[in-house]
Amino acid sequence: MTATNQLTQIEFHGDTLWATEIDGVVYVVIKNICDRLGIDWRAQLKRIQRDAVLAEGVSMMDTPSPGGPQETTLLRLDLVNGWLFGIDDSRVRDDETRNRVLIYKRECYRVLFQHFFGASRATREGQEPCTLPAPHDAFMRGEPWAVSWMNSVLQVSSRIERMGGRAPAADYLRACGVPYLDRLPPAPRRTVDPGWDGQGCLRRLLDAPCAETDMTIRGALLDLLDGTMKDYHDEIHRALAASGVKTFRLEGELGVAIANRHPYLTRAVFHGTAWAHDHARALTRLGGAQRVGPLTFNKHSSRATFLPPAVIEDAPSEVPFLATA
Repeated sequence: MTATNQLTQIEFHGDTLWATEIDGVVYVVIKNICDRLGIDWRAQLKRIQRDAVLAEGVSMMDTPSPGGPQETTLLRLDLVNGWLFGIDDSRVRDDETRNRVLIYKRECYRVLFQHFFGASRATREGQEPCTLPAPHDAFMRGEPWAVSWMNSVLQVSSRIERMGGRAPAADYLRACGVPYLDRLPPAPRRTVDPGWDGQGCLRRLLDAPCAETDMTIRGALLDLLDGTMKDYHDEIHRALAASGVKTFRLEGELGVAIANRHPYLTRAVFHGTAWAHDHARALTRLGGAQRVGPLTFNKHSSRATFLPPAVIEDAPSEVPFLATA
């Protein structure tokens, strides 16, 4: 969708945010945010396009320039926090930039929401300022706009949890004003041999830490597949290889190869689980899985299971849920 609406400037801690309304929906320009935070705009755009939820909120807008109209990429307001929380501030070396990333995570959504829907909008339109109901309260009353907003928040929080774990997902929900319960729903009853559960096996692998690092295997792989954190790619490749995992190109497609036999996988990742002795059997049941190799993982040679990137990105995870009482 390409729009021609006028962009609005919103001052934000010395920066300028650009946003617009298209058919009553607020969209935010994200390139200038990337520039201000010192992150690669093209890599972030690819990350957004690869994410099924974030990609739904992308729009285009024609803006004037000396060379003629230029298309500007916009992201729907309710998904902006989900995108921002995908930036790993712990890996930003510069203290000033890291602090600015944290400020954007904490306040960017709130400032934009208040500008377009809160007291500042009422003031611009000559109305009496009013206090809008909290989105989760409106959600509990079943108001359509809040139901749509809440669905987006929960989908994005699920993506954040898959990439970084429960803590950043909880931070995201709190930043959106959504109650968060730090507990898991009851485990479903199993009716099949858990050793054949490919999704459970993959989730266990992706949520495990890389060898001798504080990164999860999931986060490390997504950094490589999305092209972000390029300064750290060599370090990430080494950590993954030491964990029995590596990126691998098969017939022109860049995906992930997981060693069928590797000490770290056996002793650290799958020890004590249904996949302790044959995780490859479960992984080969996933869509697009193929056997490859033998490959080398930090001097350890093994045949491997190749998985396409979509399988990694869409791997299931427990979804944080709302407190309803």
